[in-house]
Amino acid sequence: MNLPEEQPPEPFEAPDPVPAAEVVVAEVVAEAARPARPQPSVVMALFWCVMLFAVQILGGLIVGVLLAVVVAVKHGGALNPDDFQAQMLAEFPRFLPLMLIFATVGNLLVALAAVFITYRRHAAAWIGWRRCSVMHQFLVVLAVIPFAVVASEVGNWVAEFVPPVESDVLAEFSRQPFWLVLIVACVLPAVGEEILFRGFIGRGLIAKLGPVAGVLLTSFLFGAVHIHPVQATGAFVLGVGLHIIYLKTHSLIAPMLLHMLNNALAFVAMRYGQMLPVEGFTELSENGVGHTPLVLFLLSVAAVVLLLLLFQATRVRWMLPDGREWSPGFVSGERPMRDDVRREIARPPVVLGLACLASVVAVYASIGIFAT
Repeated sequence: MNLPEEQPPEPFEAPDPVPAAEVVVAEVVAEAARPARPQPSVVMALFWCVMLFAVQILGGLIVGVLLAVVVAVKHGGALNPDDFQAQMLAEFPRFLPLMLIFATVGNLLVALAAVFITYRRHAAAWIGWRRCSVMHQFLVVLAVIPFAVVASEVGNWVAEFVPPVESDVLAEFSRQPFWLVLIVACVLPAVGEEILFRGFIGRGLIAKLGPVAGVLLTSFLFGAVHIHPVQATGAFVLGVGLHIIYLKTHSLIAPMLLHMLNNALAFVAMRYGQMLPVEGFTELSENGVGHTPLVLFLLSVAAVVLLLLLFQATRVRWMLPDGREWSPGFVSGERPMRDDVRREIARPPVVLGLACLASVVAVYASIGIFAT
């Protein structure tokens, strides 16, 4: 019986290796698909803060030279150094508006330069330059007094350990025509500083460091440019709130509005504080340091917390056609540059909304009580 011949096993053939070039291309495509981490880095954020200081110093030098020239021409150059200095101090109030105009316009120019040099044609979308909903505008107006009380009192704590702020210059400027104060000390600083810190620096730092560290570092830099420890501390506290509101509304207009109203409130308090005197808020004690009444401070803290919770509950979301929420890949206040997304804002919870209104009313009532 003949048995069939055993067939030799077929040799094992290993699959063809993926060409190295295809692997490289796949890695490049995958890397390109990941959201890019935007600028600025921490180093560039510091650079633009230094530029802000430099422009302010340059503006002060220009005004100082103009002041010296005016005094020299007016008195024929015949004054001794002591008299010349005294005349410059006497003429300084006339040049104060010009100095503040140089500072605030310079801040705005630095902010615009930073944004457009870095973001170019994407600037408006990436910094969140878009309208703010009427509801969020209303919440911003409600937040002005509570935020101001909290930031002011935190500054008062720091004032216990450092020399008081020399507010004569700002008090002098507060007596200028109100339209000039509103534009130079309220609108221009709010626009310039919010573009630079919330829209530009904050976007890069949050993308690189995460929302908590990014917001805190951005707010620290925002406070640092105010120089004096008391003002810097208050600005830091306010900056954290401004940044949270910006991220929840996806609109740079919201923090701009709060910033502008906060500055306007400060100048109104300087000018008319004696009409509604509240120690630590609209006036200081005899030794230059005062503290807000504890009840008013605690009510303001409660109002701030409730308002931020309400901003969170009514936060803006960009929804894709498939129902998913659009995101650039990091926490941001920017808007998408595409036409197939819609803006969605949740209705405010009734209980939380009523609690916010009640807390703000309580703050106003306590101000009225402590001012009597």
